[in-house]
Amino acid sequence: MPRGEGFIFNNQFQTAMDEKDAILSERIISDISGVLSVSDLSGEGFRDRLKQRLSSLESVSGECPLSLVLTDPKGWIVFCNDRTTRIFGFSREEMDSKRLQELWDPSLWGIPESLFADLNKGLTPRFDGNIVMQGKAGNSIESSIAIHPLRNKGKTGHFLFIIHTLSGTSKSPPEPSANGSAAEASFVGGNPKTPWLDEVIEEDKGPVTEDPGWDEEIEEILVDGSSFVDQPVYDRFPPVPVGFPRLDGNRFLQNIIDLGASDLHIKVGFPPIFRMENLQLHVAGNMEPLEEKSVASFIENLLGSELFNELNAGREIDFAHAMPNGERFRMNAFLSMGSPSLSVRHIKSAIPTPTQLGVPWVLRKLARSTSGLIIVTGPTGSGKSTTLASLIEEINFHKNVHIVTLEDPIEYVFHPKKALINQREIGKDSRSFGHALTKVLRQDPDVIMIGEMRDLETISLAVTAAETGHLVLATLHTRDAASALERIVDVFPGVQQEQIKAELSNTLLGICCQLLIPKTGGGRILATEMLVGTSAVRNRIRTGGAHHLRNIIMTTPKDGMYTLEQNLATLVKERLISYETAVGHCLDVKDLNRFLEVSRTPLQDSRKD
Repeated sequence: MPRGEGFIFNNQFQTAMDEKDAILSERIISDISGVLSVSDLSGEGFRDRLKQRLSSLESVSGECPLSLVLTDPKGWIVFCNDRTTRIFGFSREEMDSKRLQELWDPSLWGIPESLFADLNKGLTPRFDGNIVMQGKAGNSIESSIAIHPLRNKGKTGHFLFIIHTLSGTSKSPPEPSANGSAAEASFVGGNPKTPWLDEVIEEDKGPVTEDPGWDEEIEEILVDGSSFVDQPVYDRFPPVPVGFPRLDGNRFLQNIIDLGASDLHIKVGFPPIFRMENLQLHVAGNMEPLEEKSVASFIENLLGSELFNELNAGREIDFAHAMPNGERFRMNAFLSMGSPSLSVRHIKSAIPTPTQLGVPWVLRKLARSTSGLIIVTGPTGSGKSTTLASLIEEINFHKNVHIVTLEDPIEYVFHPKKALINQREIGKDSRSFGHALTKVLRQDPDVIMIGEMRDLETISLAVTAAETGHLVLATLHTRDAASALERIVDVFPGVQQEQIKAELSNTLLGICCQLLIPKTGGGRILATEMLVGTSAVRNRIRTGGAHHLRNIIMTTPKDGMYTLEQNLATLVKERLISYETAVGHCLDVKDLNRFLEVSRTPLQDSRKD
């Protein structure tokens, strides 16, 4: 490491780890790297799965003498061991909601600007140094720290921080100076910086995506005397007036439609909160904070007594609600700190066409097939259900077939046109996705739509249905095509993985990965990645080379394939989104910048109606 690029306190560099701790550190790195290499690091609930597997490691759990913190590339804490929570005084839940730099004493840190960029690029295999950290009580904790980039498939996916606290170094927080805070009194060389994302973007000569006024705003709130405790949190949300300001059934739900909001959140102690077209949360400005009694009554009227009792027993309830005027809502009721809460998503009554949504032309072409598997992936709230509904409605308009949908809950309601459609709701019309799929082949379907492939049984039956001559459309929670295939394969035991690879290679028609991102001028726009089941793709799946698919996608635009970065570059060039938005949602900034330097991307030539 170049001279001067270390974490320094008292102008000295100290070494705290003895030989025994060094050996233990190597074992911990090996154990955690092993878990990361086989874990499904995408999709819903991956953090819980990862924590469970890490907690079971003998080297990590129990009386480990080292504090361990695992973060993602942006610094968010993914996992920490028990010793870390004891040393810093935070609960595990508090640690899970933090970025690691929040534990560093801002008055005494000295972060080399190039460090994390070098770690990301592999120029520096690790970093050792000393740093002053800060506990929950504000006490300074002098520590020896080692930062290890843990790579998965050649890319830095996580940073492991191994922290050894130096004996007798916990100190009271420094007193503020006459001119400002303690941080301002002790920090020399300007405001502290966040070392993660900023440097990666600087490396690619693109603008910093984080709001430059963010740190100043937080500092102002904390220093000017008006604390969060004095001001209700909901007062910091922008207000929006509601036409019917009482929590009273369908008349209140009509506010969502009148405001043009996409979501509504009901929480005890807060006024109702709406997610508006600009994607920001707005508080109902003419309503008081909701009391638990009124929230409970509102949710019970929607659920009914039986399901409401299940909610109070700790079960989360997914359900749909229809108003007399035909407007429908997808709802999830849950407990938050023992009190009932509700999240509501408005489902527009008219099913949008694929053209209106911006669905790739090749996906529409694949949906005309008579058999095979089509998967639509993306995070929660990315419009997967709407994309599937638009494809099903297009089939409904043009083909004389029998369509069976399995949904939890039913969102869009289809009216038979040229096709016969049966919609089945899991929990009402069938016990589970697995049970419904077991019986659906006896119902003479041509097309099967599966709301979500959640587990091994559902995935196995979906692939079997595609193999037996049915067109199957399903959703999955992953960010790109390669991780979708890896998740499907990894859910099976090792002895069955070769078989599922062979079945997938024979049945896969295509994978569309999508995001809904802010559009220039307001609203949202669909950004997609498209994989088509060509012979080259199927051969890669069969031989277990899913991680090489990205190269095939980038180099075969004639088949309708393209990466998310290619699509984002096209949207930037067409001025539909900003460059900052593209950077914030891409998976590889270098690829995005490379495509933006080309006068015309392959995607523009392959986008057809």
